[in-house]
Amino acid sequence: LRQYDVCAKLLEQHLQISPSEETRQLREMIEAETLVSLPARQDTPPKILRETGPLAASNQRAYIYRSAEMVLQKPRRLFGRDVLVAVVNQRLDQNETILLHGMGGFGKTALAATVAADRISANAQPVIWLELGNSDVVHLLEGLARAFEQERSLARKDHDERLLLIRELLHQADALLVLDNAWNERALFQLLKAVPPTIPVI
Repeated sequence: LRQYDVCAKLLEQHLQISPSEETRQLREMIEAETLVSLPARQDTPPKILRETGPLAASNQRAYIYRSAEMVLQKPRRLFGRDVLVAVVNQRLDQNETILLHGMGGFGKTALAATVAADRISANAQPVIWLELGNSDVVHLLEGLARAFEQERSLARKDHDERLLLIRELLHQADALLVLDNAWNERALFQLLKAVPPTIPVI
């Protein structure tokens, strides 16, 4: 609770925003001691998806931005993050994968969008933006393929071939890849196998 209050104060001071309603409700639940304990994690290894044949119906779609003004998630201004933006850009110049983590509403998406827009303006580097949510790897691969109008080609391939197709598409695009709002760690782990080492990732 003390950490929540500190973060809420920082949000108000630097961004003039309040924590999200979901975050405020979580604080109230903790304070009221009404949280339900999660079941213990199982030691069984995760199952690797090997689906073949037609893709499951999904509206998942990645977006390719080539103009900084088109980055929908970019805030008008980002306060107090100049040093962090510079560090992230430096690491991305080395084609590293950057993980932004923190409480909901703390500005992770705003930071990623600001960096993405800056790189478009400075380097004319396109940005591929994919909202992950809790989707499985099949839908995520489909979303990336749809951005390149390659979903039909993807549907005819097995799992490993799909990874290879997406890897080739990303390699040709030579873009910054932003994977936003990732909740399914297994799907994220599988998706990253399709990302070439020459592609910077947030």
